[in-house]
Amino acid sequence: MAALVGETGTGKTLLARKIAQELTGEYEFIVASYGYTKKDLLYYLGLAAKEGKIVIIDGLNYILPAVLLESIDAFCEAKPGQKIPIGSKEVEVKPGFGVILTGNITRSGIQDRYVGEKTVRALANRLNSGFIEYGLLPQSHISFEESILDEEELGKKKIPNRELFEVGLSLLADEKGNISGPKDLLKKTWDLSVLFSDLQKIYAGEKLETSVKLPGGEDMVLKEYAISNRTFRAVLEQWENDNFRYSSDWYIYNNLIRPASLVSSSEAGQIFAYLKGTGMFFQDKSWDALKPQSTTYRLEGIEEIERNQKDFLRSQELKEPTYYFTPQEVSEALMGVRMPSIEKVVREKNAREERKE
Repeated sequence: MAALVGETGTGKTLLARKIAQELTGEYEFIVASYGYTKKDLLYYLGLAAKEGKIVIIDGLNYILPAVLLESIDAFCEAKPGQKIPIGSKEVEVKPGFGVILTGNITRSGIQDRYVGEKTVRALANRLNSGFIEYGLLPQSHISFEESILDEEELGKKKIPNRELFEVGLSLLADEKGNISGPKDLLKKTWDLSVLFSDLQKIYAGEKLETSVKLPGGEDMVLKEYAISNRTFRAVLEQWENDNFRYSSDWYIYNNLIRPASLVSSSEAGQIFAYLKGTGMFFQDKSWDALKPQSTTYRLEGIEEIERNQKDFLRSQELKEPTYYFTPQEVSEALMGVRMPSIEKVVREKNAREERKE
């Protein structure tokens, strides 16, 4: 039995599915809800145990703590051949049985968004090494240019973290690893990775590499709208699926700013103000239609953009030719190490040959 826990949208469910598929092929998948009783959970656990399958319980924080802990108690250390009483019957555990719990729980940060700290400790005690915090992907807050080190810097500097950026590159690359699009595509993807990482950390209450301030000098506060990896992926996937027809700003607006405004207009305004204030996105004058209020940051202008979406999209069209990134450019971006130039390689080879003579 294992529990993958952490902030929303970090990929816990996807990872759980992949693990279960690798181990047993078929598996049971349960979407948890507040209405689940101990009887409900024992039924699903018993069914999976009897068939030798892994059962994934997705969203454990939606189950009442007492119900969850009482239900899993008998299955925490279940072994093949063991008989577990469920009501008036017994279920024999078959080889292959296992339980994977996923949930939005953090041992640090803001606990009250999810479930209580006592539940976290109780789960950790029962599962021991099977309690795994699946955190946010590491991503350094530096410029794209600084993220790629020269050979001479390798012994002196550590290669900057780039895991969220790597996810972005994997979405953009074809099956052969080729990437094509606007000439600034790699830089835009890096910038998006950095800013998404900052927003995720703010929501999670984690420490930032560089402090984030709003234009008015206030700290950004995000409590209602979760900035997930799913949104990051959606921005890049939609941009690529449209063959990069419009600017990246449009896809950020469509997948992040507009949905956030439906949950919290002030948080959407903060996000927009921050992204624009960095100078990386929303620099075109057409985005002046979006106006965060000066004190509350409540975002205005969404309705205007939606009413005139066809005309607005014309202002967002990219008219630059497709750029095909070389394998060297992609490799350097992915690895964070600048490859030596052909001229340097030739010079070093000639120098070796001369020394031999």
